[in-house]
Order: sequence, then structure tokens, then C-alpha cells
Amino acid sequence: MILALVPGAALQQITKGGNCRLYGIELDAARAATAAAMGITTIQGSTFDTHSKVERFSLLYLNPPYDSEIGTLSNRRMEELFLDHTVPLAAYWRSARVRNSI
Repeated sequence: MILALVPGAALQQITKGGNCRLYGIELDAARAATAAAMGITTIQGSTFDTHSKVERFSLLYLNPPYDSEIGTLSNRRMEELFLDHTVPLAAYWRSARVRNSI
């Protein structure tokens, strides 16, 4: 399985000829409709509002938001928060953590 967070030709090119199920999350309604029309199962909404099983996807094709969190405590970069939310969905995540801890 492959999770794509951006619609478009790049994802189609990467998966061309593969036996893949494509999923996408797109904030913009028009881009979500475009992705769905391309055969990508698409959720129109925020990545931060979606949930999936950990280590569910073989590839994550990501386009994180580039901004700063606005809050009263930490104000982390949105890219970091986005990766914290999405990277655990990748199938390699556990094995990479184990290798890095040795």
C-alpha cells in the first residue's frame, strides 16, 4: 500500500506499473477531487485529523506544511509535527528504530 498526501502526476509516475493501492489526504477540495478522478482514494481534509494503523504503508509521498505552530507553549515547526504524525505510518518505521538503537 502507498499513502500519498499530494495529488498529481508525480505519484502516478512513481507507482506506474506497480500493483499499488493509492491513498491521499488533501486539504484543498479541488485538488482532492483531482486526485480522486485520477483513481486515488482521497480524503479531503487535514492530515492531522486522520488516523491509520501504524506501519500500514510501504511508501509515504509527503508534502508537509511549512510554517510555525501558533500556541502558548512550544511553537514547534509544522514540518516536525507533520512528520511526527505521518512517519510512524511507514512499514519500515519499527525496523529503522530498532537498527538505530543498536
